[in-house]
Amino acid sequence: GGLDMDRRSSSFSYHVVDGVGVLDLLSPRCSSRTVHDAWLLGGRSERVYDKQMRSNVYAVASDSQPGLKMEGRRAAYDIFFGYLVVQMYAFESEMVSITLRVKDTEGVIRNLCFTSNLREDENASASTFGAKIPLRFPAFDCWYSVVIDLHSIVHALFDPSHFKSIEGMEIRGSCQVRSIYALSEITQSDVILSLPRSYGPEQVVEMVVMKVDSSAVECAPVCSPSDPPSSPQKARQNRRAKQHSHSVTRVNLQERVVVRPSPISKSASFSASFVDNEVEGREQRRGGAGEGEKGEMGITRVPKKGGKSKKGREKKISLTEKKYTDIISSVSTGIRRDREKIRELEGSVHHLSGVAEQQERELERQKFVNTHAKRTVATLRSSLDGLKEDMKKLQSERDENAAELKSTLAHLQRERSANEELRHEVRTLEKEKGEVEAELARSEEEVRSLNKKLAASNDNLREITEAWKACVDEKGRVEADLDGTRHAMQVLEGNAKEYNSAKAAIVDELEKERRRAKFLEGEAKRLQQKLELMQGAEKEVADTWERKAAEEVANAQIAFVDQIVDLKTKLARAERLAMNERINEVDRKAFERKIWQMPPSKVVSYSSSLPAKMAKVDVEREKGGEHTATCPCHCHCHKHSL
Repeated sequence: GGLDMDRRSSSFSYHVVDGVGVLDLLSPRCSSRTVHDAWLLGGRSERVYDKQMRSNVYAVASDSQPGLKMEGRRAAYDIFFGYLVVQMYAFESEMVSITLRVKDTEGVIRNLCFTSNLREDENASASTFGAKIPLRFPAFDCWYSVVIDLHSIVHALFDPSHFKSIEGMEIRGSCQVRSIYALSEITQSDVILSLPRSYGPEQVVEMVVMKVDSSAVECAPVCSPSDPPSSPQKARQNRRAKQHSHSVTRVNLQERVVVRPSPISKSASFSASFVDNEVEGREQRRGGAGEGEKGEMGITRVPKKGGKSKKGREKKISLTEKKYTDIISSVSTGIRRDREKIRELEGSVHHLSGVAEQQERELERQKFVNTHAKRTVATLRSSLDGLKEDMKKLQSERDENAAELKSTLAHLQRERSANEELRHEVRTLEKEKGEVEAELARSEEEVRSLNKKLAASNDNLREITEAWKACVDEKGRVEADLDGTRHAMQVLEGNAKEYNSAKAAIVDELEKERRRAKFLEGEAKRLQQKLELMQGAEKEVADTWERKAAEEVANAQIAFVDQIVDLKTKLARAERLAMNERINEVDRKAFERKIWQMPPSKVVSYSSSLPAKMAKVDVEREKGGEHTATCPCHCHCHKHSL
């Protein structure tokens, strides 16, 4: 057991708040002496001070031994208030059970176990002398005011019995208990409003009000609702009395009936047994004869020696039957009247018993109130002495706290001034950071534009290489054609050698330009790496806020721009050389077509004058002017220019 309330009321205090009686069974305001007199701590249970609640609480933790049990002699008393409130703190994944020993109006003591160790689909279950009711918390690790309405629970589970008093209480498992008190009455909507501030600590910690529900009953009580036995011995006595009241002994000897009356009343028992005998006789008459002959009324007839004849016996039976029917009708009317009177008397007796019970309850309540009023006076006197001592302690603590507060305020003012200086420095650093970030954004935009230009130059280089490949393909085809016309080109071999030497020089120049382009690509990659290093340096500059690093970044950017300009000039030079190569290739193709169209005699004369013309073209090419007048194809076009 975790917390067990024994049958002793000497340490309980009674209060009247707004017309509602409040009985303190366990309170954080009780002194240590009062708790020691009324309760006994056991197991790992202890009384501790809770900072969150700002009061003492009872930490209940028990395995096999009782955690908190009432100590002292067992004096008979009754708690007639049927609304119990338990202020408790529910832990997650911990079992809690509240067991109440309750006496009903029939005098039967029943055990009501409110436990959280039930499944979600399990409802309340009741037996003859007890019930198990689920205690389901909406959430854990918080405070609850668990309200138990014993009037409705006892009436719902053990109808028609009603709640009379609390005989004992026990709390098991792991939880914290702040206060336990009983109320004479509550309202359905709000419980805390009818209590003083000390009973509802909402100003310190939010406490959820939870009312236990026992509307869903899994199985009905074993005892009959109309006649609940108070003990097994009383149940056996009731069964024997019922059997004895309905027992009728019939002796079938010489047409005589022997009736044993029940112990209720002679007239009523005789009439009831006579009616039962008549009904049984009719049933026997319908069923037929048994051992011997039976008459119309079902009475066994035993023939006598030397008796009367059959007709005489029938006449006698008919006369007795008429007599019996008259007697039965008169008796049945009397029985009905007696039953109506009995019902009226039972109703009046029940009403008077209810009134008497109410008067007894009022008297017991008044006695209980008077006794508790005397006890509360004594407890108040003792609590006043304790309060005076507490006030002295609080005054000393207040002085100490005031000195500590003054020192902490001075320290906080110093820290505040230091924080303001730090904030000013942070603002200046943020401004410098914004300027550096703007410069970095501008440099990044310039780098992006340069990357775009590099991509365009790479595209131009790809076009040049494709044109060179086309020239090589065309050269192969021309060489194949020249193999068939070697006899016509013997005169032009010298010129061809010079052309081939010039072509080789051009090819070497193109290879040099390719190498140069690769070198430029490597330079661009290195510059990109330098740019990344510069970005890392800029990040370091943003962290250290040094202007020297910013100047170095600007110089590096200027050098990078100069390198890009040099790269542009080199790319322009390569483009010009590729363009010249393309023009020469076009001129050569036109020249070859013209040679093929000319007759052999003109070819010889033309070949003799060709070296002078080529030399003139080279001179003009070196000068950089147009050569339309000395074009080798004699087309007088204006397309051939450097």
